[in-house]
Amino acid sequence: MNVQVENPHSSTTAAFIRTVTNVGPEKSTYKAVVKAPKDVKVTVTPDTLVFNKVNEKKIFKVKVQGPPMEDTLVLSASLEWIDSNNHKVKSLIVISNMVLPIGI
Repeated sequence: MNVQVENPHSSTTAAFIRTVTNVGPEKSTYKAVVKAPKDVKVTVTPDTLVFNKVNEKKIFKVKVQGPPMEDTLVLSASLEWIDSNNHKVKSLIVISNMVLPIGI
């Protein structure tokens, strides 16, 4: 998830909606774990995904709020979905005050 800052003098807000598909055991529960700098707030809704079958799809929303980026080029965070068997699915979150190459 990439947020491109339009105005580096104001705070940043972005929202992403994502769909995930269960490819693991049919009964799986994943909890969201966010790692972010103290001045970046990341909210995941819902923060728990409960799957009852293989190939079941779930939708979640990620809201990112960051500080003005006047003196900062890039801030990064991560969202990890972790189940009770320690399976992990990780997504990176990038807030940038510059043009990034295609593919990031």
